[in-house]
Amino acid sequence: MDPNNPYNAPSQSAPPIRQAIGNTVAIKRIDIVSAGTMTGAMYAFIGLLVGGVMLVIALLGTAIGGDLASGGIVGGIVIFVVAPFGYGIAGFIGGLIGAVIYNVAARMTGGIRIDLDG
Repeated sequence: MDPNNPYNAPSQSAPPIRQAIGNTVAIKRIDIVSAGTMTGAMYAFIGLLVGGVMLVIALLGTAIGGDLASGGIVGGIVIFVVAPFGYGIAGFIGGLIGAVIYNVAARMTGGIRIDLDG
């Protein structure tokens, strides 16, 4: 009986140590609706920021005065409400088109390779 192996269990060698840590994967296809939804949401947020800036500019113009001061307030509020929707719709359509173009190009080239550390 081996003193290092009192139960006579079969000995196993340790797995070899890997030199490279991580995996390389390729993005070969992007879901078109998912890409459109994500870019639409990002652009809607940008539209909210742009609409906010335009509202502040309209309020500053109103504070300066003039004949059409009330029109500036209404216009600023309309832009603040409409800009996120407009930017969101444009971002959604752009995301759809971008995903379609990427999928066609990825079929021809194999996609983008990414090294994941893990």
